[in-house]
Amino acid sequence: TATTEIYTLSLHDALPIYVGVDFGWKWDTTALVPLWEPPGLPRVFGSATILAPPQDGTSLAPESIQVAFEQIHARTPIRRVVLDPNAGGRGFIGWIEANIGCEVVEHEQTTVPMALAYERFCEQLRTGGLRHCSDPDFTRHVLNAIALMLPGGRHRFERPSQSRTDKRKQGRRVIDALIAGAMVLSVAVAEGDAPRDTWKMY
Repeated sequence: TATTEIYTLSLHDALPIYVGVDFGWKWDTTALVPLWEPPGLPRVFGSATILAPPQDGTSLAPESIQVAFEQIHARTPIRRVVLDPNAGGRGFIGWIEANIGCEVVEHEQTTVPMALAYERFCEQLRTGGLRHCSDPDFTRHVLNAIALMLPGGRHRFERPSQSRTDKRKQGRRVIDALIAGAMVLSVAVAEGDAPRDTWKMY
C-alpha cells in the first residue's frame, strides 16, 4: 500500500502549479491534483478535486471538469496540465490551451510510463522530496491502492479490485487522485532532470 506524509505549507497563490488529471466518466471518479514546486523545498501535492459520476448509467458532465479547472486556475495559476489523451483527455487538450492558457503534457497510462511514475513517486517519498497537505480524499485514494508487480519485476499503482458490480465497494477501489498525482509528479521530475525534448517518452 502506498503511503504519504502529511505536510503543512502555506501555499502561495502566485506560485504557478502543475495539475495532473485522471478521468473517470461512468463509475470511477475524475481527479485533479495540483503540484507545487516551492523553491528550495520538497514538491507538494495540494488538495485534490474529486468529481464523482452519477453511477446511474450516465456520464459525468464535461462542463463540471472545465469548471474545476477554472476554479483551480483562478486560485493559483496553472503552468502545465498532465493527462492521458487515451483515457478521455484528448477532447480537453484544445479547451485547456484556449481557456486556461497553459501547456498540456500527454502521459499515457500504459505499462512503461506508469511503472516509471510509480518509481519516481516512491523515490521522491523515500528521499524526502515529496509532501502533501492534509487532504482526506487524496489520502484515501493513496491508501486504497496496491502495488501491482509487472513482468520484469517493476510495479505500478493499481486498484485493489477491477470489479464495479458492487456499488457499496466502489469507494474502496478509487485511486484516481493517486494516478493523477503520480503522472504529474513523473512529468515534473522529468522536467527537472532532462531537456524538454525527452518528454516524448510519455
